[in-house]
Order: sequence, then C-alpha cells, then structure tokens
Amino acid sequence: MSWLRFGKKGKSRSGRAAQRTDARPAHPARRDDVRRAHALAPPRRTQLRARRIGLPLLFACLISTGMGQSLFFALFPPIGRDLGLNEVQVSLIFTLSALLWIALSPFWGRQSDIWGRKPIIVIGLMGFGISTGSFGLLLVWGMQAAAPLMLVYVLMILARAIFGALGSGTPPAAQ
Repeated sequence: MSWLRFGKKGKSRSGRAAQRTDARPAHPARRDDVRRAHALAPPRRTQLRARRIGLPLLFACLISTGMGQSLFFALFPPIGRDLGLNEVQVSLIFTLSALLWIALSPFWGRQSDIWGRKPIIVIGLMGFGISTGSFGLLLVWGMQAAAPLMLVYVLMILARAIFGALGSGTPPAAQ
C-alpha cells in the first residue's frame, strides 16, 4: 500500500491515523470499479423524464436559432438596400456580429463548465431573442422612416452586437 506512505521512505501510517474517514474504497483499483458501477447504473426515473422533455426543447431552440440566422442572412441585404444602406454598411453589421461570436464563444464555453449548461443556454437564447426582436423592430422603424437612417443603422449594429455577445453562448453550452 505504497499510496498510503508519506514522509520518509518505508514508513507508513499506523494506528488511528491509518483509519480512513471517507467512504472511498481502500484500494485505487476498487475506486475505478465503483465509478464504473455508477456509470453503468440505470438512470433514475426523474432523469429520464427530464431528458425526455429537455432534449426536444433544446433541439427546438437550436433549430429556431439556426433558422432565424438563415432568414436574416437571406432577407436583410435586400431590405438594407430598400432602407438606403450600401453593401459595405450591410456587411459591417454581419461582420461585427461574427467577430463578437468568434471572440466570445470560448468564453461562454468556459462559463458553461463553471456555471452549468442550462444558465448559459438560457442567456444565449435570451440574447438571441432580444437581438432578433429589436432588430426586427428597427427594420420596421427604418422602413416607416420614423427616425434618421444613421440612428437606425447604429441601433442595428448594437442589436447585432447583442446577438454576437450573448447569442454565442448557446452553441458551446449545448454541445
């Protein structure tokens, strides 16, 4: 039992100091057996119920996020031209969002390891919802000419920045 030795070589713990106070098995190989037994044990009923509800919900959220992005990429350039934005201005909105997404995805992945998956997925979905909803309102506002184009443009950039900063949390946490 060399793993119990400490101090000078050849001396081991004896008497009361050698008694283990935790519930772990005394031998390291047996600890692995216990871990395997826990891993192979059937999941509890509540875990199965939560998975039955949670996985389809997660799948639906990820699909709706992907569909929203696809629609945005397809519909915004012609709408931007109708608003009076040139190609560079439209691409700047896409570029800023993508750069924030790339920069902050690893951060959200680390945070999901620390805080847990669910809070980060919720933060990401809330960011997606807020940014997409505000961007849609800004498009309507711009089409009605309710505000100067530059104000609408800056607010669109900010709305997409919210998506890049917060929406980037969902994919790393969902994997």
